[in-house]
Amino acid sequence: MAVEKSPVVWQSQRFEELMKVCIGNAGRGKVAVVSDFDRTLTTGQSIECHNLIARAEAMHFDFREEVRFLDELSQLPPDKKTIVGDEWWILYNDLIKKHRIHDDHIREAVHSHPCPLLRPGVQRFHQSCVENDIPFVVISAGFTNVVHHTFVKESGGHPVPHIIANHVDHTSTTYPIKTPITSYTKHQALQHASEHLMAKLVDYPVTLVLGDKPNDSMAAELHPRNVSAEHDLHLIKIGMMNESWRFDDFREHFDVILDGHCPTAFTFVHDQILAPLLRDPTLPSSS
Repeated sequence: MAVEKSPVVWQSQRFEELMKVCIGNAGRGKVAVVSDFDRTLTTGQSIECHNLIARAEAMHFDFREEVRFLDELSQLPPDKKTIVGDEWWILYNDLIKKHRIHDDHIREAVHSHPCPLLRPGVQRFHQSCVENDIPFVVISAGFTNVVHHTFVKESGGHPVPHIIANHVDHTSTTYPIKTPITSYTKHQALQHASEHLMAKLVDYPVTLVLGDKPNDSMAAELHPRNVSAEHDLHLIKIGMMNESWRFDDFREHFDVILDGHCPTAFTFVHDQILAPLLRDPTLPSSS
């Protein structure tokens, strides 16, 4: 029988010790999750939120024609892009408003998309979060609507995670902050979580942080335990590396790097990282 390839590309020297510390502090399930969406919860080959909307037949033809330039620009390497920083998101969202794209369009775009978006193993991971009352927060520079409808479509009927992202309602695009949430502002997005969620996070001393870019590792920067001198916060930072050229940057920002194209990457996250945090550390191991 063939040996299944490990998804682990690299782990820090302190990773095993970090896991032991977190298992002790989690106290059987006191762990939260803060995750990126595009190419983190979705596969390394998946279409991203903005591109899905831009290309979907559910969208107005005039919108697809006008947004094509931004869609194509997003596929270029950083040194080839003529629009950089937050401006790209602002221009895109202005087109959303101009063409009156609303949630019904996006729901149809997601449900008519021919391929699954979520990685293998994400459904099981999500189920464990629901069953163990684990706060699961998705922070995305994409759209709440795409994330929401993807989970409705693919997560087996479980409640949708908490989502902090740009949002399209029935009349316009609304922003959680004055400018859209972008790849450059995601580290500040947690401050826009509900008071209920932020109050709940205070009781969770361990947080898994998942992302596919180095700056995703900072997504828990405004975690209430991180900004309070009264509480400790233990972070396990997990990088889904979809491009090998990012390796050096990933090593500086993540505790463990997984191959973003390995189909068992999220199974590893569930079985080797989340599951041990759900066990009562005062009980003997079954192994």
